[in-house]
Amino acid sequence: MSNEFWEFSLATYATEGVSDSALAVQDQMGLDINLILYASWLASLELKLTGEHLAGLRHRTERWQKEVVIPLREVRTRLRNDPSAAELRHQVKAIELSSEKHQQELMWSYFNAADSLPRGVQSLGENLALLLPPGAIPTPSWAMMEDKLFRASSG
Repeated sequence: MSNEFWEFSLATYATEGVSDSALAVQDQMGLDINLILYASWLASLELKLTGEHLAGLRHRTERWQKEVVIPLREVRTRLRNDPSAAELRHQVKAIELSSEKHQQELMWSYFNAADSLPRGVQSLGENLALLLPPGAIPTPSWAMMEDKLFRASSG
């Protein structure tokens, strides 16, 4: 079965400015890029993310992300400043991407098994806002990311 979410993520992430702005938000606010892409994908389908759906999705993927994706990212980041480990860093980056794809497969299967989400035209901002930690104030990087995602979905 084709994973439409993964295909959307690849295309969106490759859009100019999306990856840089999403990485900045990930680094500054500790948010998962896969959740950002998921909220964007739902908006592209004119679906509204709900708190209940997000909680179930996090429950389904949180352990994988914490135990596999984040440690791989940390290893790749540590290798960044070691020119003698460039090939190893490249290999870790490929494994990290595979681990993120697996996380998105978990998300895709959750989406297909979950209750239907409400319809919502122009729900990108609302969907993304649900990802913010309680009391968090959107940063300039957040606004830039939201703008880049909106442009990617409009283009």
